[in-house]
Amino acid sequence: MEPMETANDVSVIIANYNNARFLEDCLASLFRNPGILEVIVVDDASTDDSVEIASKYPVRLIENAMNFGPVRTKNIGAAEAAGRYILFLDSDTTLDPDYIERTAAFLDERPEAGVVSGRITKPDGERMWHGFGHRFAILRSAGARAFGATYPLWQATAFEQVLRRLSLPFTLNFAEDKVMEVGWVSGMALLTRAGLFRELGGFDEHFWMYHEEPDYCLRARAAGFRTFYTPSTRAYHWNGQSHRHRRAQFMRDSNRYWAYKHGVRWW
Repeated sequence: MEPMETANDVSVIIANYNNARFLEDCLASLFRNPGILEVIVVDDASTDDSVEIASKYPVRLIENAMNFGPVRTKNIGAAEAAGRYILFLDSDTTLDPDYIERTAAFLDERPEAGVVSGRITKPDGERMWHGFGHRFAILRSAGARAFGATYPLWQATAFEQVLRRLSLPFTLNFAEDKVMEVGWVSGMALLTRAGLFRELGGFDEHFWMYHEEPDYCLRARAAGFRTFYTPSTRAYHWNGQSHRHRRAQFMRDSNRYWAYKHGVRWW
């Protein structure tokens, strides 16, 4: 898809906590993108130099009085957004110069699309696992973990292509790099329609961290909108350190709440 001329109608929301090491690169890459109406940085009570770094750029800076967590922090920023589209961008992520233009054009061209993400890569350019996937289910998740854990054993062997195909019902980590409808996309660089986001009440804040994006995409689908992955443009994730020491606990909490909210789905 060729880039289109896109009006300045994208509000960018950056939820940041103690990611000063990456925030400057994030903002520098962001302002190389056309199509931005505004950038809202919501700092979640950082104790590093994040606020000082954000203040060097033409952003609207919101400082949380206490650490509310990533999900509520995203919602705080989105409540102030004036754009037709909202891009949620992790503060340890940088963008290609055409990321906003291309993903906004994708939503312009596909009225059935409510959520889209580009190609999320590691700094070396390799596509990240877990950037998008199927709807969560217990057996599918177990299979995805099994394929991921054993990948080093069958990578670059005669069985690799066969096992990649066998993995597709369980995980999209090995899927062909093409435009596709998916169950969810990661929130590292997620673009959605602002009207849809408000209609759905934003991200569910019972997820303090993790699973808020799959939950949002699931609710968007129930409202008649589809979620897409497109490799036409890239975002680079630099693996910041926010809440690293508590991530395992947050994942367990989110798993429990997901089961409570959506029930136990085996497949």
